[in-house]
Amino acid sequence: MKNHLYKIGTYILALAGIVSLDACNDIDGNYDEIVPESYYTIISLKDTGVLDVIMSVADKDYVQEIPVLKGGLHTDEVVEVMVEAPSQAWIDANYNERQGTNYKVLPASMYRITDYHLKIGPGETGRSVHVVFDAPAIYAEMQKPENSGKSLILPVKIATATKTVRTDKDVVILQCSVSPAVVGFDREKMTVKLPDHEPQFSTGIIVQKSGEIATDVRFEVMSQDDLDRDFGIPAGVNYVALTSDMYSMEPTATIDENTEFFTHNVTFNTDRIRQAADNGVMVLPLRLVSLTQGAVVSRSEMLIECNFHEYTLATMSDKSSWSVVYGTPSMPYGRFANIIDGMEDTFGWYSHTCEGWPGYQGLGNPYVVINLGSRVMIGQCGVQLAWSDGYYDTNPMAVEFYTTEQDNLDPGFTPAESKQLLYPNDERNFSDEFLSLAERARNYDNTVNWIHLATLTGLSQTQACNGVMKVAVPESVLSYQHRGHYLKIVVIPFPASQSLADRAKISEVYVDRVSAIDGESL
Repeated sequence: MKNHLYKIGTYILALAGIVSLDACNDIDGNYDEIVPESYYTIISLKDTGVLDVIMSVADKDYVQEIPVLKGGLHTDEVVEVMVEAPSQAWIDANYNERQGTNYKVLPASMYRITDYHLKIGPGETGRSVHVVFDAPAIYAEMQKPENSGKSLILPVKIATATKTVRTDKDVVILQCSVSPAVVGFDREKMTVKLPDHEPQFSTGIIVQKSGEIATDVRFEVMSQDDLDRDFGIPAGVNYVALTSDMYSMEPTATIDENTEFFTHNVTFNTDRIRQAADNGVMVLPLRLVSLTQGAVVSRSEMLIECNFHEYTLATMSDKSSWSVVYGTPSMPYGRFANIIDGMEDTFGWYSHTCEGWPGYQGLGNPYVVINLGSRVMIGQCGVQLAWSDGYYDTNPMAVEFYTTEQDNLDPGFTPAESKQLLYPNDERNFSDEFLSLAERARNYDNTVNWIHLATLTGLSQTQACNGVMKVAVPESVLSYQHRGHYLKIVVIPFPASQSLADRAKISEVYVDRVSAIDGESL
């Protein structure tokens, strides 16, 4: 009996197994009956957490795409998704207070969401939300003091009324960062070479801009105090700011959005700048200011140094080819030849008796004309003075220097007449013949087109003026680049009432020629 019951039980179990296998075969490939309803269609954001949105003000309306995904078993369903931007209170409750963040939600005026309602159709695996940011406005918001240390964000959250949304993938925090457009001078300093003998000169200064945004700028001129503080004193340079009558330019300009290098014109008054050039290094000190929100200035200051030509000088130390052509009489023991003999002595050349003293013959200021042996451009002149205690001779009050571009000077003297004029035998009592030679020389000299180079002034009849005294040819004269064979020296004696002696003396003459202009050899 027991054995029979065992066989019946075994048969029932076997039949149950067959039934079970048949049941599995019935649902294979069709799990709808056993899959939870939530698995049929699942909505989520592709990117969640914090997503950095990096913009530039040049982007203007910056578009950020946010993909919304549709997954699960039934991708052929139509799903409607709602998009919202949670409020500051929601961010405070869910992030700032819980996580210690410092998020600030953008004002609604700084963005727009173009897709608040999405419809993901059959066979589609997703659609995108598009957020358009006002980049310049966000940049301006970033600059406000109350937003210092805060992160400007836009939270985007999705929901659906009929399907499942993954709660761990339903929110993305768009953290906004906007870089400005940048404008600035292309250099900190530029040199303008002002032309000779033109009343005005125009040039352009370059402003460089990055970012495709139209930018308004203003050009300000620094005060002399600012120039001294920021540039002159630190550099040890005597910068002198141009006055308003030395230049002209428009104070503002607009740089187009597609312009990377903008040229702004400045016109200089060369005559006025040249008149003030001896006061120091003439500069137009500019400061650049942006007038456009979202455009910042990188290199805001520039000095425009106004220069004239640069002249390199070389001393004419070899005087072997020099010669005295003519001049007024000299004392018998103080010959003209002594001023070009290369010997720095106290003997030198002594003029005839000066006006106001007994023996003066009405010969005027002493002068001499020297042939320099070659055509040169003179850049500096000098004389050696040697006052000898006021006895018989003294230093002049001033010395004038001239040149001429005439090729040949010839007063028409015979060798004997030249010798008699330049090397008289009588110290004071000149004959009528001798005085007529001096008159002939003076009359001829008046026909020469002499060009004034410079005047050596500030001399005295003291040992303080002993030695070599030089005067540079000023820029206004150098700019004409006169070249000549001859140098004329005119001595201006002290009036007899002030002079310690009745004649003036020069021991030696010096000439520095211009050897190069702006680095180019002559």
